Amino acid sequence: MNWCKIKVNPDETEEIDDSEIKKDYVQWKEDDDHLFKELCKDEKFEQLSTIEKILKIHCLVCKYFVFDDFCYFLGNYNKEKNICTIDERYGRNPNSVWRENRKKHNRRICYELSRYMAVRLKQFINEESDIFLVSDEYETHYATAYVCDDFMIIIDTDDYWKGADLNRVKLGLEIKGITIVSDEKNIVKEKLNEINKTRKSKKEFEKEIEDDQVEKSRIEWIDILLEKIKIIGNDGIFKYMYTILEMKGYEPKKIWEKEDTIYKESLYMRWNMKFMVISSSGIRILSDREFNDYIHEEKHLHNKERHTIAERMEYDGR
Repeated sequence: MNWCKIKVNPDETEEIDDSEIKKDYVQWKEDDDHLFKELCKDEKFEQLSTIEKILKIHCLVCKYFVFDDFCYFLGNYNKEKNICTIDERYGRNPNSVWRENRKKHNRRICYELSRYMAVRLKQFINEESDIFLVSDEYETHYATAYVCDDFMIIIDTDDYWKGADLNRVKLGLEIKGITIVSDEKNIVKEKLNEINKTRKSKKEFEKEIEDDQVEKSRIEWIDILLEKIKIIGNDGIFKYMYTILEMKGYEPKKIWEKEDTIYKESLYMRWNMKFMVISSSGIRILSDREFNDYIHEEKHLHNKERHTIAERMEYDGR
């Protein structure tokens, strides 16, 4: 991704001359939460190198949070530019109600995750450095930049094209969300290689799935796969199951399934003359009539039709 804008803390008094540098929408602050309590007490943490601290914080964030797919449901898709823009109310420039509701669960989008990462890096790393946010040209995606004397990196928890470390870390896969901009001493490269040797590649993960398939029936195998990846949330389940099922010769498609007042990302496919619907809630087998009734009642929405419902909905972050 080509980063072309920089976001900085709106509370910083430093003058900004570069037209490409902008202040962020909200104040960066250290909200109290349980996620880093143990790190605060860990004396060994202070003995780690800077890149080791960064990677530890990155992995903690990726283990805890999942992507809030409902924000994507509400996004506006621009076919000409092939981008999805999420309204600034949903994470980028939220009100107080949104911020309070977000404290009650672990679903986030990139705007929130990149800020959270920046705040924690500032909190736990004392080395002289510059920490800021970066976005793409259309502000559809944010990440966190860390610059010090030895290296410059971009830390992205939710890079779609690399499978998102939000998902990869939970599944024990290699870390792919660190982009090295400069690293003359190979400090970052060597540490990433060292850590990734202890983690699985995507091919190794898929090989495990193949081994399961040999021993189990088709539906048992899909259920096992779902159990393996349920921890990564609806968005992650769709991304990983879609790829693996397609690789196995199935024809999965995206569908949005209504749950209370929101819609969650799911997938469906033909299964023995019926429909199989797969989400974090489990596997359901529906007859043609049942499936079509859900569509008619707007309990299920095909992806291309989500905008007709999304434009009528509001989301307060709960």
